[in-house]
Amino acid sequence: MTYNKKIWLFLVLILCCDTFISAQTGKSLRKHVIVALDRYPGNNPLQDAGTMIPKMNWILNSVLSSDEDYISVVNYGLGTADRSFDKYAYCTVKWSTFETFRVTMNNYWAKIAYLNHTNSGKPCSMITGAKYYSFHSLYNLNDGKGANETFLLMVTDGVYNGNNDYQTEFQKGYKGIGGILDYTEFRNTIVSITQNYNFIFVKEFGIKGAYKAILFEVTPNQTTLNSVLDYPAYLGIHRVRGGYRMDFNYKNVSPSYRMHRLEICPLNDGEALYTSAFTEENGNAKLDIDGSIISGDTLKVVMRAWLEPKDTLYSGLIMSPYDDKYKNLTVQLSLPLNDDAKIFGLLPLYDIMWWWYPDNILYAVYVWDIVLAVIIIILMVYAQRTLSKRLRLYYPVNSLLSMKVKSSRNEYVAPDTSESKTKETSRTKTQQKRNKK
Repeated sequence: MTYNKKIWLFLVLILCCDTFISAQTGKSLRKHVIVALDRYPGNNPLQDAGTMIPKMNWILNSVLSSDEDYISVVNYGLGTADRSFDKYAYCTVKWSTFETFRVTMNNYWAKIAYLNHTNSGKPCSMITGAKYYSFHSLYNLNDGKGANETFLLMVTDGVYNGNNDYQTEFQKGYKGIGGILDYTEFRNTIVSITQNYNFIFVKEFGIKGAYKAILFEVTPNQTTLNSVLDYPAYLGIHRVRGGYRMDFNYKNVSPSYRMHRLEICPLNDGEALYTSAFTEENGNAKLDIDGSIISGDTLKVVMRAWLEPKDTLYSGLIMSPYDDKYKNLTVQLSLPLNDDAKIFGLLPLYDIMWWWYPDNILYAVYVWDIVLAVIIIILMVYAQRTLSKRLRLYYPVNSLLSMKVKSSRNEYVAPDTSESKTKETSRTKTQQKRNKK
């Protein structure tokens, strides 16, 4: 294979993996059922294809939702001469769609049920540990596929060599018949799985006689969106021309989970305006919201995240916020739509006045502050000059004005008749008074 062909093959594989994972990050939930078959039942009725195929079809049809759900098959059993626990549970079918598995099951039941799994020494089922090791055997076998719900279907006779206790069964059952493997490794594996995952009993199906299929749902320990994702309280919302913009950085702060998808959905009166999705674990989220479709002074936003547990126990589980079990992966926020930036701190900046910096209200207001300040200064200068001119001019008042005519020595000055007449009248009155006496 040439170097260029290898590159193209690598790119195709990457795209396929992305396609598988992205298919599990929507509203619909995809299931994965791990069928764990007891390799060493009493009379081995599980090898009878005529009995098992119709039973398995009926059980799986009642558990799965569609032909696109996944099936894996594991045989479990341990031999006294086995050198490791790797032979405890062996996967014979890995992550096959239900549609494909039906064909495989009908044609190759013996191969998937018991022919591909062999143990050394005297065999035993070790049912108490089989549940955990069957689940663990699927680690890193998903080839990029993912599912939102994981189920374990234990097909067994239910006979425990230790009263349903994994410690007693290992010591009395396995060690009692000469097993050589170490109990400490067995215990540590089970403890590690039980600390991270819960096996919840769902239902029991009859197979034949004492044989039955026990269905468990496997769920990881609960977590919350806020414990995984770091983001600002108000999502960096601010006003821009025509509406509002959310612009913020987010970061996955949990070493236990990988984030496959972050969904942000603004609401108006409870109705979703639209949905934006981001697939980077650490990135920047930017959304524009048309101001004409927002009512009120608060914007409600729903955030959802799809998480995958990061461990060495099982791979392929994508926790969906649309699953009722993981409601804590959905949060609703109320973002205040404050308009604090105002011209001179008083006048709101309306869109009709927003001529510059459409994405930054602070700069737009700052420019208006400068423009209006310049206009006010010009008006003040003009007013001062105009008033100053008016104050320097003298406008006389007629009532305060008088006129005097000053003559020279050689000029004849007419007597003031009004004064002469007054003096004459005074002399006449004085003369009359004397004559009466």
